[in-house]
Amino acid sequence: MTLSKPCSLQMVPSRQNPDQPMMGMFPYAAYTEDHCIDVDIDKIIWDAKPLKELYNQYNSAFGSGIQLAGL
Repeated sequence: MTLSKPCSLQMVPSRQNPDQPMMGMFPYAAYTEDHCIDVDIDKIIWDAKPLKELYNQYNSAFGSGIQLAGL
């Protein structure tokens, strides 16, 4: 399976409220020519459909910019 434009989710400190960390998205394959990585299907532990808010944040940062309605 090839993942195109994968990102990693990392907790980052919140400037407004230090007790409530935020999630940051960072490019996983930032220094590759095609921004893709190959993953053997038998190495995937789980798969889930993201919340619309997370999907939209990803598209704003790495994708087409298209937003899903209904948030």
